[in-house]
Amino acid sequence: MRNKSNCTGCAACHSICSVNCVSMQKDAEGFLYPFIDKERCNKCEICEKKCPAIIQGSEKKPIKVYAAKNPDEEIRNLSSSGGIFTLLAEYTISNAGVVFGAKFNEAWEVVHDYTETTEGLAAFRGSKYVQSDIGNAYKTAKDFLSVGRKVLFSGAPCQIAGLKAFLQKNYDNLMTVDFVCHGVPSPLVWKKYLNELVGDIRHISDIRFRDKNTGWKSYNSVVCLLSNLDGNESQFIESFNVNTYMKGFLCDLYLRPSCHNCPTKSLKSGSDVTIADYWGIQNVLPKFDDDKGVSLVMVNTEKGKLVYDFLDKDDRETTYAEALVGNPIIESSVSIPAKRAVFFEKWQSEPVISLINKLTADISTMKIGVLNMQYSNHNYGAVLVAAALEYVLKQQGYNSEHINFIMHRTIIKKIKILRAICGIRKYEVHEDDSKRGIFERFRKKWLTRTQKKIYHSEQLFHEISDYDAIIVGSDQVWRTSFLGKHIGTFFLDFAKNNTKKISYAASFGLDNWELDRNDDRTLMAKTLLKQFKAISVREDSGVEICKNVFDVNAECVLDPVLLAGRTFFDKIIKKGRKRYKMKEDYIVRYKLNDIQKAQFLNSCDIIADSLALPVKDIYHKTIRFNKFSKKVYPKVSRLLFDVQNSSFVITDSFHIMCLAILFNKQFVVWNVEVSGLARLQSLLKKLDLLNRIIDDTSNPETLRKTFSSKIDFAKINDTLEKMRQTSLLFLIRALT
Repeated sequence: MRNKSNCTGCAACHSICSVNCVSMQKDAEGFLYPFIDKERCNKCEICEKKCPAIIQGSEKKPIKVYAAKNPDEEIRNLSSSGGIFTLLAEYTISNAGVVFGAKFNEAWEVVHDYTETTEGLAAFRGSKYVQSDIGNAYKTAKDFLSVGRKVLFSGAPCQIAGLKAFLQKNYDNLMTVDFVCHGVPSPLVWKKYLNELVGDIRHISDIRFRDKNTGWKSYNSVVCLLSNLDGNESQFIESFNVNTYMKGFLCDLYLRPSCHNCPTKSLKSGSDVTIADYWGIQNVLPKFDDDKGVSLVMVNTEKGKLVYDFLDKDDRETTYAEALVGNPIIESSVSIPAKRAVFFEKWQSEPVISLINKLTADISTMKIGVLNMQYSNHNYGAVLVAAALEYVLKQQGYNSEHINFIMHRTIIKKIKILRAICGIRKYEVHEDDSKRGIFERFRKKWLTRTQKKIYHSEQLFHEISDYDAIIVGSDQVWRTSFLGKHIGTFFLDFAKNNTKKISYAASFGLDNWELDRNDDRTLMAKTLLKQFKAISVREDSGVEICKNVFDVNAECVLDPVLLAGRTFFDKIIKKGRKRYKMKEDYIVRYKLNDIQKAQFLNSCDIIADSLALPVKDIYHKTIRFNKFSKKVYPKVSRLLFDVQNSSFVITDSFHIMCLAILFNKQFVVWNVEVSGLARLQSLLKKLDLLNRIIDDTSNPETLRKTFSSKIDFAKINDTLEKMRQTSLLFLIRALT
């Protein structure tokens, strides 16, 4: 397997190897992975040929779906949900069968084992939120199957897929049961947590992850201890949302990497029956819910149906769609939280309990201010960046707001407009200068801003609230020619001393710092940057500027538009798309300024003629009258819609390029050396797309060769996802 993160640790490769050259060994995170002894390996490759993560099963839908309860109230109380596993196991044992499941061993590690008695089933009941060590369970199960014994094998979906891969044939006497899996935590994290909690694990007499004495939906986690002195029992009892280990599990801090892209979702394991808690049963069958536990039972095969129908149970048939509402992880994996990487960076050097508590603390009370150029009334990138960054922060649970700072030069622009009205000279009037403009309407819908507008840097010292952290960025917030006298503001000179100062994807716009190194403004920026807790920039050239000009270290991260991902922009489009009509295939063009516009339009025409498609200009339209020219801008959602549904994109805009990449559109970028090519080149280089840049010297044949070559977006998306995780990790680290 080329990518370690795809390995589920099912151990099929270890069990199936005929020369015993594959062993399962723990990595630094505590998960088991196959290790091949190359000297003993005979290169039969059966480990790869049968790997269920490589050769995946097909997605399925269940034959029948039920809400079910075990009529034995005592058994149901001892089970995590409705006690249906016990009924299936008792049926197998009553037919001289053997039951395999996960249990605690003497060291309170979770291992797979088997029992031939109903008394032995007690160890298998109840959820165990640790990845179990499969050991030799597959081989032992095969031995029983080969002599005709009935076998019920229960496990995580990846383990059922592993068993079937190992067996290489169907057995009529085998019944497989898996469960709807959120993900499997690290065994070593569990072990360290337990040692910190109780000290000497030899004192532990029982562990129940899901104790239902206070109810099924508000269960407790319980660890029981025996005293060596008097034999009396004491207990650690905590609600699931208070218990440290469960909080970390539910926040996905220490799940196996493959759980974030599970190869056995949508019933691909091939199990006969899938069981789970029927979360949401109160909405589906409210009278059936008594808060003592209800099992979701998905019968996947005829064999499973035959056995399930024979059981003495209390059940109600429901639909798959109803079950999916409360259990979406049947089909989808949980996403990777950025804090996972933070956890595994520190978990061996810090107490794991305090680390989990720190990373799962209620961060919604933390107040974060964001400073960028969200106030722009003509720049789509500025408002999209602001909205995207806020979306990412809120997705991570942070409470943020944009500092509603509007640079003084905006007021000057309005004065110029008044002068134009008086006929002093000719000026452009932007359609969005009114309060009803499309950019302001977008901000009201998608941004949280401070109530009071601030027009002067001096006001920031007195007017803004105290923030725990202030983030400056993204976009060209450090391009001095854009800032005028407000350079200090965008290097956070107004922030209080106890406020974390952070830059996220700040851009200098060009590949150089525009001021002299001995300029007072440069020296001021250098002093201020040394006060930042964390610095990130959008371009590689920005990293060099920070190092060479300001003597500080910076990381290069993704622009918020790419960090937020397509889902966010799909939401924006969905809000406004009722009015938009889908046209036939078309090319979109977007040019920021009139520099080399004739050559740009000529290139558009060549592409349009070659592709036999019409061209749609998605930037503003200019309406001229008398002394004025009025620019009318399309709605932000309309612009997004047009890019999303286009066949090809040609632009000189960094953010339109980002949207083309995000929506997986073929595109070319016009050479914008004058206004800052570096900001485009940095990203294109990382994605191996520098060949998408064209200029006015491109002859028709060269141009055709560029736009006719197809971009491999499967590779691009994979690269972006890795960059997204690294960038998100920077942000979480900076705020933690």
